[in-house]
Amino acid sequence: MIRTYLKYGAAIALALIAYFLTMKLLGWHESPALSIFNGVIYGAGILRAMQVYKQNSSRFTYADGWQIGFLSGTVATFIFTAFMGFYMLELNSDFANAVLGNWGITYTNGVVVMMLSTVLMGMSTAIVLSLTFMQLLKSTLNPKGINA
Repeated sequence: MIRTYLKYGAAIALALIAYFLTMKLLGWHESPALSIFNGVIYGAGILRAMQVYKQNSSRFTYADGWQIGFLSGTVATFIFTAFMGFYMLELNSDFANAVLGNWGITYTNGVVVMMLSTVLMGMSTAIVLSLTFMQLLKSTLNPKGINA
């Protein structure tokens, strides 16, 4: 189980980093609205991690599936947050204030606010998507063949 969520968490994080860098190249990286696509990246990675684990597991429980999804998202969140921290502190110190300025917020320590919001958004996305996808992947308790 650990290998699955580490593997897919790292893959999600790499996809998030690639997406961010692509937006940087296009000059769109300071637009918070484009971060909505991060949810699609999280969703694809979490769903795939759950599907692979279900295929390779002899006994797939709701708790196992939720754990795989949540921990994959958690690993991705912390890797991506570390990258963003490095980017904001070392590569582009004006980035955090520019993004917060787009939101109409002015803080003296925008890097901390941005990193905290990255963690909160990533973790909440992982929780919601894991619970949602488990509705698709869980086993049903309804008997088959009974007509109502």
